[in-house]
Amino acid sequence: MKILAIALLCMWVRGAVAQEERAIDNFAGVGVRAMGMGGAFVGVADDFTAMYWNPAGLAQMQQREVQVSFLRNSRANDSIFNGTPGRSELTNTRFGSLGFVYPYPVYRGSLVLAAGLTRIKDFDWNLNQKGDAEGLTADHTFQHEGEMALAGVSAAIDVSPAVSLGATLGLVSGEDEAVSEFDWADPQDQFYEQRFRARDTFTDEYKWTPYAVLGAMLRTPRDEPRYRLGATFTTGGTHKIGYVFRGPSSYDRPNPCQHLLPEGTPDSPLADNYSSVECDDGTVGEFPDEEWNNTYELALPFEFGVGASAEALPGLT
Repeated sequence: MKILAIALLCMWVRGAVAQEERAIDNFAGVGVRAMGMGGAFVGVADDFTAMYWNPAGLAQMQQREVQVSFLRNSRANDSIFNGTPGRSELTNTRFGSLGFVYPYPVYRGSLVLAAGLTRIKDFDWNLNQKGDAEGLTADHTFQHEGEMALAGVSAAIDVSPAVSLGATLGLVSGEDEAVSEFDWADPQDQFYEQRFRARDTFTDEYKWTPYAVLGAMLRTPRDEPRYRLGATFTTGGTHKIGYVFRGPSSYDRPNPCQHLLPEGTPDSPLADNYSSVECDDGTVGEFPDEEWNNTYELALPFEFGVGASAEALPGLT
């Protein structure tokens, strides 16, 4: 037998750049009706979720509305590691939105106010890798958990019988925690170590960032419209993100299995970063984590949206 002195997979050493792209995509889906239309809701926007899609659409609402929603995630990821297939499943229930719409009584036209909290980014994700490499059996798991949410207020007003304008002002914040766990086992007893483990966490905290949506809607006729055309402008904002990384230290450490080597064998420090190493005789060496923290900024672009809808048949838009 021999001491393992090869550099194993070091996928847990990641930088902030690897995390920031998750805030660019990963849309959570706002509103069941809107998502049932594939997100083509800018030209409809006739419920509470209009505060996100097109606040001008709130002017269509004539009744008070309270909305509470939850999101159900169910997804699976398949992977192949050195020819060995792996599969991981993610199933959970998350808070979606909570909001209130209030049509303010006016003599002519429409003035509608709304306020609420809605989840706009979904960071939940996982992956499992299993297989063999360098005589070792691997069982690795990678997981993200977190979200970004918008808390805001909206107002919409009719400026003419056919045209309404609206705006949403709010704050966006959130968190994304990534956990990576690596497990290498030696089932063939090739080495004096029988198991290597490593675990690290990378947490991004998105500070409160101003967020605004400006919207306009043209509809005809005004009441129970058959045709609608909407347009929006959404600020991107610059997110200030604080991150904390915790993981195995990067310097060489004594091998806890050194005592199993023949007497007189030179010291053979560990060649990689581990959280713990288990020897063939059951001895376990555990190593403290190191922590790094810093901040960075992520600037997102402005967004423009245009949508149209038509009522082909009564009740069918």
